[in-house]
Amino acid sequence: MFNKLKSKVSSTVSKLIDTFKTKSRSEKIEEIREEIKNDQTSFEKGTAFKLCCLDMFPENDFDLLEMSHDDPKATNGRFIKSDLKPDLQFNLKKTDSPFSVECKYRSNLFKGAYSWANNKKQADKYREFESESQIPVYIAMGLGGTPEKPEQIFLMPLKEIKYNSLYPSVLNDYEIKEAKDVFKILNS
Repeated sequence: MFNKLKSKVSSTVSKLIDTFKTKSRSEKIEEIREEIKNDQTSFEKGTAFKLCCLDMFPENDFDLLEMSHDDPKATNGRFIKSDLKPDLQFNLKKTDSPFSVECKYRSNLFKGAYSWANNKKQADKYREFESESQIPVYIAMGLGGTPEKPEQIFLMPLKEIKYNSLYPSVLNDYEIKEAKDVFKILNS
């Protein structure tokens, strides 16, 4: 009985040590991969909203230059470095102006605000891309409804966003109700 108890205590202590030890980069990546595999709905929602956003930029007026890869199964779980860039990159044909769009869908507000970035690091990633590439970044935000057909869609220049969460009053000027709203925002 003592050996059995000793074994259980040893196992528990070992698990606690593993929990608190610093994980290597590869262990962290593997952990993230497992989380991704277990939460396919977030990828499905993200992909559905990204496809909805594609429709906001018709082929007659916009060239699609790049699009992120959302399916970790397609790469056998390998991380694609270009996925650190915003989801979509377009070129406005009329002015030959490239720009990028990061697509974010939320089914509802969190504490009365639209949380477009989980943390400062995520937001800074897009700011860094914009600064280094000199390509403007816009955040497309879908709210309510479904990712395929949100009740509201906003398109806001990243340079105008100061916080990771935005109140609806801030978003009002950036709502996309019809096609001309996209052009109005891109040209402002």
